[in-house]
Amino acid sequence: MMSSKKLYNWYIALVAAMCMVLYGYDASVFNAAQGSDNWHDWFDLNPKGDAYLIGLVNTAYTIGAIVSGFFFGGPLADYLGRRWGMGIGCFLTIVATFIQAFAPRHNLGAFIAGRVVIGLGQGLALTAGPIYIGERRQLSRLLDRLRSQHLQGAAGQLGLAHRRDLPDPRAVDRHHPFALPAGVATLVDSAPQQH
Repeated sequence: MMSSKKLYNWYIALVAAMCMVLYGYDASVFNAAQGSDNWHDWFDLNPKGDAYLIGLVNTAYTIGAIVSGFFFGGPLADYLGRRWGMGIGCFLTIVATFIQAFAPRHNLGAFIAGRVVIGLGQGLALTAGPIYIGERRQLSRLLDRLRSQHLQGAAGQLGLAHRRDLPDPRAVDRHHPFALPAGVATLVDSAPQQH
């Protein structure tokens, strides 16, 4: 039987590793959405003529992640603590998922704004999560066991691949995949304090 302290350590290590899951899931979902005709129709995009706009959507996320991760992630986590860095990053991710999932039809600007905000949030969470695990003596031994986050990239692909089995596959392409990271981020934000 696992002791309560060891179980708690596993729990907080998995919660911190979820910060890395957010990145893999988001990247795979957006890559799958770029090939979706329903997504193109929702934002009035022509995959061949508007390739620069689709590239801009990807770049907006990256710019947000670089700015927050490079300039704010470390100082925020050092000043407030790693848990606050993860929590603030996940809160921004939750806000961004709503912006992206409910971006109005024909309004690519709102979707791009959501991509920037999710980049800012993930930049903060990704700089704090792995360090949080590494700083915990008991957790550092668990780090090698937490490779499952690399499998999460496939989850976004699978979610969109099975959209044809649902009543309105167009809604799944447009809204649902971009809203799912809010659940993961909520899990990270609701992690209990260490005893």
